Amino acid sequence: MMNKFNNLPELFYFQAKKNENNQHLLKLDSNNQVVSMSWLETKNLTKKIHNFLANKYLGELERVLLVSENRPEWMASDIAIMSNKLICVPNYTTYTSRDFEHILNDSKKLNIISNLSYVLINLKIIQFQI
Repeated sequence: MMNKFNNLPELFYFQAKKNENNQHLLKLDSNNQVVSMSWLETKNLTKKIHNFLANKYLGELERVLLVSENRPEWMASDIAIMSNKLICVPNYTTYTSRDFEHILNDSKKLNIISNLSYVLINLKIIQFQI
């Protein structure tokens, strides 16, 4: 069955359609309570991010830096990036400012999706030119 899909987004959307009402991911709500997301909710979140990126008129194979904690939005963003024919550059909140500096300086053009407060805190201490 796996060989009938060309990429991860195709597999994700197939599974989302097949399992629409089933529970898919867990996340913390605003009260720090664990809540469940269905495949349909995950698909809708992914499409929302996909459409946001599509409206930014990024060129095919442009790089998108993805920085976030381990959360459903990370997975949805990763799928949305790939489904827009963009290159996901995954980064993690455990990276140091030197790690981010290397990535930012090594990339000719880089778009960023992130937990904004985390990136802003870390970018303040990085000296780089884009």
